[in-house]
Amino acid sequence: MKKLSIAKDVLFLLVAAIFSVSQKVSLMTVTSRSMEPTLKAGDTVITKKVDVSTVNQGDIIVLPVPLNPTLRYVHRVFEFSKESDEFLIKTKGDANPEPDEWTMEITSKE
Repeated sequence: MKKLSIAKDVLFLLVAAIFSVSQKVSLMTVTSRSMEPTLKAGDTVITKKVDVSTVNQGDIIVLPVPLNPTLRYVHRVFEFSKESDEFLIKTKGDANPEPDEWTMEITSKE
């Protein structure tokens, strides 16, 4: 029985890897409880790069952490605006009482 469980896990990972490469998506594990109840710590999300002009208020997005750009965080778009060639995005975790302290500035080329 344990071998069958391991085989299922391996098959799932293989299918996920093939899907990831073919669809240009990646997998990310949610590490905090800031998006509960929508996403829980330990959940895996599928991410795909999109043009910033297609982002809307209320979308769930993944962005680099401002103080440590090698890390990523998952939050909902709280406010979204465009100024010249830059898009300004303010995010908020569903479980957080207030939006994040920072506003992300993203050019259409990022």
